Amino acid sequence: MTDSEKQFGVDIAATRADDLDKLLLTELSLKAGLSVLDIGSGAGGQSKRMHEIGAKVEALDIQDYSKYYADIPFTCMDAMMISALDYAKGQYDYVLAQRVIHYLPYSEAYRLLSALGNITGTALYISVTGIESDIGKYYSDITKDVHSRFSKLEPEGRELFSISESICLYSRDEFETLLRKSGWSISKYWTSAFGNHKAIATPIT
Repeated sequence: MTDSEKQFGVDIAATRADDLDKLLLTELSLKAGLSVLDIGSGAGGQSKRMHEIGAKVEALDIQDYSKYYADIPFTCMDAMMISALDYAKGQYDYVLAQRVIHYLPYSEAYRLLSALGNITGTALYISVTGIESDIGKYYSDITKDVHSRFSKLEPEGRELFSISESICLYSRDEFETLLRKSGWSISKYWTSAFGNHKAIATPIT
């Protein structure tokens, strides 16, 4: 992977499936042909794992990773465009958004999550970097209110984590509140040993 492809952090899914990925893989294995929109798919590590067990996967990323995809439809697009596109209600059984939401200001994250609730008929699998994670140690906006919290890491942190874009980090309560306010009912919620928040949520109809 090139340096330019790492400006949004290390592509963890390219080398391993984490606990959230594995939970979704287990769910998808129960029935063939379930559809998934993988937002922030990177080089397609998790997209390929889902495809291999029979899921119908569509991948989306703000950077052009198309060279890594063969049998999986890939779109190079900013995730914020989702709210402006004409997706059918319940078009996808599942949406996966790993390590994506923190690259948006709070107001845009709210708008995207609200839109995602319309296009999935079953559940959202989502994670976000926590403000108490190691990344948060290099984050100058740590004392700001979450609604105005959006800045780049300090230079040492940018180099260490390969994140050059502005981010909005969340506390556990802040991320849970964001999900609920944007129309999601949380069925499972936890914080990893690395300080990242993860959730499985269903759209409130």
